[in-house]
Amino acid sequence: MQNPERLPSHRPQILRTERLAQIAVAADRRFAVSGYEGTSLEQIAGDVGLPSQMVSNYAGSKGDLYVAYFRRARRSFLRRLDEAGERSAVAARGPRCQLELGIDYFFRLIEAHGEAWALVRRRGSAGEAPFAYELMNSRAELARLLAQLLAEGRAAAGNPTVVNTEIAAHAIIGAAEAAAEWWLQHPRVPRGELVERLAALLWIGLERQLSA
Repeated sequence: MQNPERLPSHRPQILRTERLAQIAVAADRRFAVSGYEGTSLEQIAGDVGLPSQMVSNYAGSKGDLYVAYFRRARRSFLRRLDEAGERSAVAARGPRCQLELGIDYFFRLIEAHGEAWALVRRRGSAGEAPFAYELMNSRAELARLLAQLLAEGRAAAGNPTVVNTEIAAHAIIGAAEAAAEWWLQHPRVPRGELVERLAALLWIGLERQLSA
């Protein structure tokens, strides 16, 4: 029988995983209440009972923690929307309705996490790490979702070809980001109205491409 004292210990890795989870919970709570500027690494460290340098060693800078917070919020929010059943219900109505749904997904995300999105976009567009990498990933994931929605709409309409849907999706995301920046400055405009107007504008150019 092997000597118990010689058995490999996985406790350090378990402890690291536990610490990262604790830090993530504390950071998410702080950022959700106080935002990026109103939160310090020292506050997060105090919440988990660790020195700030140790928190940094575990999880990186405040920027790294904020990017992780936004990524979790974004993915969780979009997953809940996807699980709500709207996607399959709308697909049968064709790509025009899928376009509206994809744009609406994006603006619901902005409605729920606009401050975080705006900060990531502003700092990411300036090339500031780690925000730039998160902005690139966020755009890619949203464009991939929108391309899937458009392809599903085309398939339901009897045209399963996916040519041009990825190009269209990236173009739509660019237009939606610009509209979202405007919307954050004009919050009285209802989300539904903004989605309808933007979808109508984009459909003028997309209809021929998506039906080709």
